[in-house]
Amino acid sequence: MKHLYGIVILCSFLPYAAHSQIFAQDFNSSTVLADYVGAPPNNTQFDVLGASGGGVTVSINAGRLEFVRTSANAGGAIRNTDFSSTPVLMKAEFDLEVPAATANQTTAAQLYFGDGFSSNITAGDAGATFHTKIGINLISGGGFQIRNINGSVNSVTFNGENHVTLFSNNSGASANYSGPDGSTTSVANDKIDVWVNNTLIFNDMNANAAGAGVGLNEFKFIFSTGTGTITLDNILISEFSALPVTLLSFRAQAGSASVDLFWRTATETDNDYFSVERSSDGRQFAEIGRVAGAGTSFLPGSYQYTDDQPVRGVNYYRLRQVDFDGTFSYSPVVTAAAGKDAGIRLYPSPATDILTLHLPAPLDAEAVWQIFDQSGRLVLSGTVREEGVRHEVDLATLPEGMYAFVLLSGNEALTKYFRKQ
Repeated sequence: MKHLYGIVILCSFLPYAAHSQIFAQDFNSSTVLADYVGAPPNNTQFDVLGASGGGVTVSINAGRLEFVRTSANAGGAIRNTDFSSTPVLMKAEFDLEVPAATANQTTAAQLYFGDGFSSNITAGDAGATFHTKIGINLISGGGFQIRNINGSVNSVTFNGENHVTLFSNNSGASANYSGPDGSTTSVANDKIDVWVNNTLIFNDMNANAAGAGVGLNEFKFIFSTGTGTITLDNILISEFSALPVTLLSFRAQAGSASVDLFWRTATETDNDYFSVERSSDGRQFAEIGRVAGAGTSFLPGSYQYTDDQPVRGVNYYRLRQVDFDGTFSYSPVVTAAAGKDAGIRLYPSPATDILTLHLPAPLDAEAVWQIFDQSGRLVLSGTVREEGVRHEVDLATLPEGMYAFVLLSGNEALTKYFRKQ
């Protein structure tokens, strides 16, 4: 009888693709606003930084860029000199806080990414110049919401300083990325994902229809409506690479004399093959076979490999995904305990504090038992004496969950599974 003993993984192969930094500023190098403006600017500087007139002050305060608006006019931060490289998969992140506001105000500030922006601080530019846009709503007394301007939808209210991350896709195809929470997420072409801290607040938000295909070369921030204070800090703009293979699941299913491995992918990019690797200790792995990849595919894929010669006891498996250029990355590890059960019984299941092992006959020699959790970690072990067919195992120290019980007797590994509750 075959048993399932493995873990399901929702992730991408590791390590994640690196990000190419395009612009970075943390406002710690100077308290003089002019020091952050260049002509032409470098990759830490703006073209325009200031106010359009009275009633608005822009300054560096406590290592942050601060905008205070009390009446008419606007404050802005504009970078309309093209970046040194044009990202088609852009990651833009910054710390945002609204410590004070006299009243609620929808779209008090706007952040644009596009091409050909003017140096005009008083307002945004024509729709044809920008691809990506979000709004910032002021909340009376302090706090903010992110606004999906195209969809007229607001996020929940955030108080204090929060980290905002945008993933903007102008590549012509869907792309997968590693989100701030470590999950693998997909953003469609001409769409934007918006995160606040580790929460995805807008998924596949529409880009500006008039600006579809506009390069993500520049950005523009304008605070032109409402009264209050907005601070920005730790601005970082980079180009992210689409993850080569997105792994939906990877599991191991053990039989009496073999282990079947199953895995599924969501998308693949330049995937040459999967190398199946096995270990008996979870540290030293060796290749036991290969399975051809799908090259580049945006359709789900399913794969299987059978290990006909698993080692005695617990087997550790991982996949090494190899691109056509030789670049490779690893999947998480799954485990399976191979071996027949030879008529042994474990009860009760679910068990509480005591698990009973019942043998069909007394053993010829003393044996060793081991218990592994779902990650393949050895959590308990002991010996089984030769006399008797009934033996008790104390489970009091184990947390709830599924476990593999392996009895090592002679040259055999006898495996059963149970649940602790």
